Amino acid sequence: MSSEIGPDGKKLGNTWFAFDDSRPLAFFAGIFAPQWTSVRKTSEGMITTDLFAFLTTNPNNVVAVANPDAMPVILRTPEEIEIWMTAPWEEAQKLQRPLPDGVLQIVSIGNKEDPPEDEEPPPTFAADDDPQPSLF
Repeated sequence: MSSEIGPDGKKLGNTWFAFDDSRPLAFFAGIFAPQWTSVRKTSEGMITTDLFAFLTTNPNNVVAVANPDAMPVILRTPEEIEIWMTAPWEEAQKLQRPLPDGVLQIVSIGNKEDPPEDEEPPPTFAADDDPQPSLF
């Protein structure tokens, strides 16, 4: 979401945040409810489906510029991820807080665009290659 307005009076597009210019990986605190049975739409009636969501909290000073209502709960360390994934709710819920002011920065404003079709395709990996580095 962007609060910046272009010369035509329209918003400039999405605001992209990161910890720094290298845009390191970040994790949202999320929940997963497999095979949840409920009425989500009255036209469908009772259904059973997998539900996914990420948690939000009040925005810090950087995010509030673009979205004064909320920001995602972002887990910053392996320890926070472990707490979120394994701790009792009484402990895990303490992670539902804004990041400290200044931890995030705006790295781009505008709509994300796919690269032009004439660009080189991304590399492919053989089955025995491991292109996914460790998260920790």
